Amino acid sequence: MGGDRQSLSCGVGVGRVWLSGGISHVERTGLSVRRGAEWSEGADQVDGDVGGRRFGRRRDRIVEECVTRMIPEVDSLELARSVIDVLADKKGENIVLLDIRPVSILADYFVIASSASHRQSRAIVSDVKVRIKEVFDVKPLRIEGEPDSGWVLMDYGGVVVHLFEPEVRAYYDLEGLWRDGRVVVRML
Repeated sequence: MGGDRQSLSCGVGVGRVWLSGGISHVERTGLSVRRGAEWSEGADQVDGDVGGRRFGRRRDRIVEECVTRMIPEVDSLELARSVIDVLADKKGENIVLLDIRPVSILADYFVIASSASHRQSRAIVSDVKVRIKEVFDVKPLRIEGEPDSGWVLMDYGGVVVHLFEPEVRAYYDLEGLWRDGRVVVRML
C-alpha cells in the first residue's frame, strides 16, 4: 500500500481501534477506526471528518476522542461488581473477576462465570443488561454468542463479561489464557 491514501473514522467494532488497510492497529475494546478521514501511510497527521465534525489532529488523539465519545465514563470496577451481583442473584457458578489491566489494553476486567443451562444463561444475560442500564445508563457495546451456544460475551468497554456453560468454559480456559491477570474475586 506504500503511500496510498487511506481512510479512517470512528465506529463500533469488535475489540480494537484500527486504521483500515491493516497499516496500524491500536487495540481498544469496542471500537474500530476506518473511513472518513484521510491520511498517508506513516503520517502522524489525520485530516478529515468523523461524525460530521472536521478535524486535523494526530491519529492517536483522534483514536482517544473516538474512545471518549463512544464509551461513557463508567467506573469499570463498580460495573464489574454490579455484574457479579446479578450473577450471584441468578445463581451463576464459579464467578471470577480478573483484573487484566497489567497485561492487556482490551479491557480493564473480565468477569467469567458459568451457568447450568441455556435458560439460565438467557435469564442472566437479560438481567445483566437491565441492571447495568438502570445503574449506569449503559448498554453493552456488543453482545456475541447466544445462550444456546454455550458462550455469551457482553462487551461493556472496560468490562467484558463471559458467560459459559461448564464444558465450553473448560474447553476455552480463559482463566488459563489470562493467567497473568490478577484474580480480584472468586466465588464458587
